[in-house]
Amino acid sequence: MRNHLLLILLTSSIMAGSCGKINKAAEPVDIQNAAVLEVPPVQKTTAAFMSIKNNTSDDDYLISAETEVAEVCEMHKMVMEGEVMRMEKLDSVELPAGQTVVLKRGGMHLMLINLKREVKAGESITVKLKFKNANDLTVKAEVKSMDDLN
Repeated sequence: MRNHLLLILLTSSIMAGSCGKINKAAEPVDIQNAAVLEVPPVQKTTAAFMSIKNNTSDDDYLISAETEVAEVCEMHKMVMEGEVMRMEKLDSVELPAGQTVVLKRGGMHLMLINLKREVKAGESITVKLKFKNANDLTVKAEVKSMDDLN
């Protein structure tokens, strides 16, 4: 009888755990690998990178970002003009339905302009992301040295 009761309790726990996982809805937007590039104290700009996954069946857009460590946070992309690479400001970043968009060095990224203080490797800073459809998200981005940024 005791073993039978233990089996019933164990089975109930497993089933309850399974139900929780089945019914758990994915977040509309998922952020991974958020990082900010460490720069020398005299430099007043840096960049933030991350992967943004749109888990919905509708396209969405990252429309703005802000952080407490910079006066301005803009969305940029790198473009080649002949032999010269330059940055171009973006009004938004398209997040196609069901896909992941990567903000990375040499591509799209967040530009943190007029840093209010030094950002040092190993610390985390808060970045607030605003989307056209999804709710705002606040993420912690780890500050990394150039060597540690992949």
